[in-house]
Amino acid sequence: WVWSHADVLSGHYRRHTLATLRTLLADEYEIAYMSHYFGPLLLPQWLLRALPHRFGFRRRKGVLGAESEHGTSGGAATRALSRLLASEVDNVLAGRAMRFGASALVAARKR
Repeated sequence: WVWSHADVLSGHYRRHTLATLRTLLADEYEIAYMSHYFGPLLLPQWLLRALPHRFGFRRRKGVLGAESEHGTSGGAATRALSRLLASEVDNVLAGRAMRFGASALVAARKR
């Protein structure tokens, strides 16, 4: 439900749920940690990417560079987003799974 043209531009083929990831990895990997991630970004991603995509609006490649979209510039927006996501980093470090998010995070060992 959050698939968008940004996924297409990024070369993604599908978005997995935690359940489909677990099934996909089960035969060859032992999952040590699995969680959703980027919870604070879920609503903005849906509103600014997924909904426009469903209504046929397409963002042209190169409108926003990777630096501006992924916060590698170190500017004020990057610092604010880092503070917003700090609790998620704490959850990951403590091994606590989060119930929702825009992405999935998996750590697994080869069997």
